[in-house]
Amino acid sequence: MMDNDASRRARLRNLSNRINAFLTRLERVKRPPNRRERYHLVEALQHLYEGRSEDDVEAALIRAERIEPLPSHLTAQLIPSDAVTVQDLREGLNAVLFKQNEN
Repeated sequence: MMDNDASRRARLRNLSNRINAFLTRLERVKRPPNRRERYHLVEALQHLYEGRSEDDVEAALIRAERIEPLPSHLTAQLIPSDAVTVQDLREGLNAVLFKQNEN
């Protein structure tokens, strides 16, 4: 059981590091995330924070990295992630990392 917990924590840390690298690249090129990136990054961070499966987090992160389309029912409407900045994403990641370090 302990190996499973350590393995899960390592995988979650790896996913957090990938999100951090994504945000760092955006900061380096001084551009905000586009609508698709924002949506999928917010989704990945929510999954991490809520303790969802690593597969769910990774799937959302891959969608952000590939800049995959939004779900069709969201394309024509404003969504909460539309107002999210890189700084907001960074703060969300920090909250996730704080929560991970508590456990």
